[in-house]
Amino acid sequence: MRASPQEQTGEVGVSEVTADLQRIGWGPVHLNARHDLGTDLFVQVRDVRRFDRGLLVGVQAKGGPSWFKRPARAEDGSLLGWWYDEEHADHFEDWVTHGLPHLLVLHDLNTRVSYWVHVTAKVVESTGKGAKILVPVGQTIDHEHLDDLLDVAASHKPVIGLQGTAWAASASNLPPARAPAAACAARAAPGRPAPQHRLRDRDRPGGGGRAADPRPGPRPRGVR
Repeated sequence: MRASPQEQTGEVGVSEVTADLQRIGWGPVHLNARHDLGTDLFVQVRDVRRFDRGLLVGVQAKGGPSWFKRPARAEDGSLLGWWYDEEHADHFEDWVTHGLPHLLVLHDLNTRVSYWVHVTAKVVESTGKGAKILVPVGQTIDHEHLDDLLDVAASHKPVIGLQGTAWAASASNLPPARAPAAACAARAAPGRPAPQHRLRDRDRPGGGGRAADPRPGPRPRGVR
């Protein structure tokens, strides 16, 4: 069986994008081709020190000259980027509504440069039945744009505001060492009465394992 030129070029493009992501310290994970739903890679995000940020990004990679045939230019003729379009909007809808931020990456096999765009509803344009998006020439996968890529990765991370809420975590959802602290935080939440702590007998003044006797003891001899 002979592979088609398009299939070979596409695989090279994914491999090159994978290598570019690895060069900036990220950890790409290839998906099973049998379950290809418009995402080629899930990528573990790391900062410049190579610390894992606990974030994932989806990537759709396209490689080869055919993806650079629709350049977008400014009025002065300078290159702005390239249009990527599809006849149907299904993939765009999936990328925009996905739980993870998604990057569309075009890889130039000649210059070995990967250009990316964060697929959001603000930058996707309808073409009627389908949709298109501009991949900017100034957004490349390299260390120079690592901060921009980190911002994209963190864009879908939920932020839970605890101020003014009676937040309480179940002990089953926390490590044992954190469960008591979470319970205390819940009891101390606004609108709840402050917890009343009972002193143990040994913590009471004069206590040594027994409760102090409030009754006065016998007077020493010679004292009236």
